[in-house]
Amino acid sequence: MEIRCMRTFLMVADLGSFSKAADVLGYTQSAVTVQIRQLEQELGLPLFDRNGKCVTLTDVGRSFYDGTMQIVNEMDELIDSTLSSKELCGELRIGTVESVCSSILPTVLTSFSKTYPKVRVSVEIGSPGELLDQLDKNLFDAVYLLDQGIYGSKWTTILAKPEEVIFVASPNHPLARQQRITLDEVIACPVMLTEANVSYRRALENYLAAEGKDIRTHLSSASTDLILKVLCLGGGVSFLPEFTVRNMVTCESLKVLNITDFHFRIWRQILCSSRRHISREMQAFFDIAAPEWKNLLTNKTCE
Repeated sequence: MEIRCMRTFLMVADLGSFSKAADVLGYTQSAVTVQIRQLEQELGLPLFDRNGKCVTLTDVGRSFYDGTMQIVNEMDELIDSTLSSKELCGELRIGTVESVCSSILPTVLTSFSKTYPKVRVSVEIGSPGELLDQLDKNLFDAVYLLDQGIYGSKWTTILAKPEEVIFVASPNHPLARQQRITLDEVIACPVMLTEANVSYRRALENYLAAEGKDIRTHLSSASTDLILKVLCLGGGVSFLPEFTVRNMVTCESLKVLNITDFHFRIWRQILCSSRRHISREMQAFFDIAAPEWKNLLTNKTCE
């Protein structure tokens, strides 16, 4: 059996589609079909049930999946071990949320590209749910999220760090001149929020709904940069992760509002699939983005 066919089988199984697997792998759909048919002929048994454009694993396919995953991972480890002395030149696929992409990843990726200039890096933005779904389908090597703590046997946690989410405004905003502010005073003002599917906005709205309260949203945008620029021009109040506004607060372009009756934090996490081999490119990225990641994995193993 060819390792190439095994990789194709895993991709079809993860995506549930021959055509989607072909797109990701850069093959024609007919090439994917030929490779799967070759495996099935060698086994003498069907690996997939075909239902139109969708395919699902047969009982044999589910059994074959686990063994194939192990073989492919061991082959990847062997390749990495053999090439350990050579310069990295593979591919790295990262999924992330907009706030991390605009404030944290630029520094990380600048350092990474200077150190490993031959690695091809792709970054895509989505909601945490979308990113985890794509990670499970092997469309990303890792995801960098901002959400409530996400844990499960499907994922390996590379980074888990709590982050404060705060209300901020221009120094000229009336609330910025007050020493102590209540949440009711803040939500009585027009507030700029990130789009509805962002985790910390959803958590804020759920909290307010449970308290029988509502928030006046006069601007909603997927762009954290847009919200920050409007804030600096005196455009109102916003609720954002502290790390996204840290530099602006330090240089006094923005002011943190001292809310006395509300505090909120969320988790910044890097996750990868526990089923997949951690490639040399992934290890190099983790070394820069989360230097303590190996210690975290060691501690979890010992627990």
